[in-house]
Amino acid sequence: MSFWDSLNNFNYKISNVNAVLGSTVTALEDGQKGKPLVDNIFNFGLNVTNGLARNDWAKTMADNGDSSGQAINALAGYGNLQANAQGTAGLMFESMVNPWSTGGMMGYPMFGGMCGGSVFGGYNSCMMPMTMPFMFNSGMGYFC
Repeated sequence: MSFWDSLNNFNYKISNVNAVLGSTVTALEDGQKGKPLVDNIFNFGLNVTNGLARNDWAKTMADNGDSSGQAINALAGYGNLQANAQGTAGLMFESMVNPWSTGGMMGYPMFGGMCGGSVFGGYNSCMMPMTMPFMFNSGMGYFC
C-alpha cells in the first residue's frame, strides 16, 4: 500500500468520524431548541447516513485518482440539511463533469459497464437483470 493509499484510507476514516460528530452537534442543538426527540433521532440518522454515503463516494473518486470529492466534503461540512445538500450536489456535479477519473456517479462508470446503469445509457454488466433505474437509463439491462 502506497503512502497516498494510506492517506486516502485515513481521510476516509476521519471523515466518517467527522460526519458522526457533526450530526451529534446538530442533534444536541435541536434538542436544546425543544425539537421532539423522535424528530431528533430521525434527523441524526439521516445526517449520519448522508455523511457516510458522501464519504464512500469521495473515497471511490480518490481510489480512481480524483481527490476533489474529499475537498467537496470538507468544504460542505457534515451534520445538517445545508451541508447534506451542498455536499451531495457538489459530488454529483463533479462525478458528471469528470467521469473518467471518478469512476462515474456513485462508483458506476458513466457510459455503462461494471455493475449499475449509467448517466448516458448503457447496460448493466451483471449476470442477472438489474431493475434499479439510474438517471436516464431505463435500468433494465443484461450482461453483454
